[in-house]
Amino acid sequence: MEPSNITKLKSGFLTSEFWMALASGVTGVLVMLGYLNPEQADAFVEAIVAVVGGLITVAATVTYIIGRVQLKRQLEVSGSQPSLLLEGLPDQPQTGAVVTPIQQ
Repeated sequence: MEPSNITKLKSGFLTSEFWMALASGVTGVLVMLGYLNPEQADAFVEAIVAVVGGLITVAATVTYIIGRVQLKRQLEVSGSQPSLLLEGLPDQPQTGAVVTPIQQ
C-alpha cells in the first residue's frame, strides 16, 4: 500500500525543526566554549528565527507567483477563459454575493 501525501515524510534536513534544533545546538556549543555569552546567544537565535521566517515568506510568495504565471500561460495556450470551480455549490452564494470569473 502506497502512503498518501499526508503520511509522506520529508527528509530531516528539509524541515524547519531540524534547522532550528541545529541553530540552538550550535549556539549552545558556542556558549559552552566561551565564544558567546548567553545574551549574545539569545540574540543569535532570534536573528536566525527572523531570517528563516523571512525566507519562508519569500519562498511562499515566489511559489504563488510562479503558479499564477504557469496558469496564465496554460490559459493562453489553450485559449480558455478562467472560471471558478463552483461544483457542488448552490446557484447563488448564501451571503448574497455575486461570484463572477476574473476578467483579464
